[in-house]
Amino acid sequence: MKKIFCAALLTVCIGLMDGPFARAGQTADALIFQTPETQKVVPNVGGEPPAMHSHGEGNKTVVASVNGVSLTLPSLIRMMDTINARQKQPAHTAEEMAALRKKALDRLIFEELAYQEAAGKGMKADPKEVDKKLEDLKAKLGGPEKFAEAITGKGMTEEEVRAEIARDNVLQRIFQQEIYDKVTVSKKEVEKTYEKEMDKYRIPAKAIVVDIVFFLDPGKDESVRKAQTVLDKLRKDRVADPHSLVPDGTFIVTDAELSDKEQPELFEYAKKIKPGEYSDIIRASDSIHILLVKEYTPENRYPVNEVKGYLQARIGSEKHLKRMHEWESELKKGADIKIMDTGEAASLLGGATGTHEQQGQ
Repeated sequence: MKKIFCAALLTVCIGLMDGPFARAGQTADALIFQTPETQKVVPNVGGEPPAMHSHGEGNKTVVASVNGVSLTLPSLIRMMDTINARQKQPAHTAEEMAALRKKALDRLIFEELAYQEAAGKGMKADPKEVDKKLEDLKAKLGGPEKFAEAITGKGMTEEEVRAEIARDNVLQRIFQQEIYDKVTVSKKEVEKTYEKEMDKYRIPAKAIVVDIVFFLDPGKDESVRKAQTVLDKLRKDRVADPHSLVPDGTFIVTDAELSDKEQPELFEYAKKIKPGEYSDIIRASDSIHILLVKEYTPENRYPVNEVKGYLQARIGSEKHLKRMHEWESELKKGADIKIMDTGEAASLLGGATGTHEQQGQ
């Protein structure tokens, strides 16, 4: 049977391993039925995109076996392509490609072990769910005829596609049972993490101001006197909106939000001024200012209730990843794993070669 590793396992396995919040995998139709125009390929070291799928599903080159079940070259190439597309920094160098190849092969082995575990427990796909997914694929491809053309072009039959969807359904169930159902995040864990990382949830103080900026040399007394004339007028006439001032070419009036990170020099003055009042003349490092403080908000922190959902998701993802690695180790104990990678996938993608066996790891 042609090994097509679809959306659900990628959602669980790739999502967990490639980042705590990267939970959305490629859909089955995207992985199986990409057209030459839309299919993503991984560039090799020389920069030319290799014909990654030119081997086709008919290629029977075996790269590994898991308890007697063979994993083939097309599956390895497809997994390398998928992982590389999800990485922030796609692999390019020979060393990066070699690491990518190993990562992809490890995942294929893990998937097969997981599937065998599920089969051993008597897990079977839900026929209704399989039928629905198959109908969804047909609809996305433009109907039964387009679907038939697509799978024929891949050298597949409808029954083989159905079998892979069923496999995917079983993998969803075993991952749910062995990873997600075994992980909980308590209220105490959330609160403890919040207290430890409290500075991350800081809301900095800010001042909303009207800033009258003078294009005058702050080092000259004459500049200060000109600015003082404007300030005296504002205070005497009780001008509530400095935007009503008629510009004389020496200043502009702007609205600004100041904080200790954004314009810290002016912020230090602004936080000492009562809202609705004008500052004295401010000689900044490169200009002269008069500030009207409209609003001042002191420093605060997001309460734990507002970040609880984020913390639960993050802690949960970390625990899912840990549980996944534990389960992978459990599955490998006593397993007969042989790696016969000829390096063909690695050479296609610019990587390295290697052969070895793993028994009972």
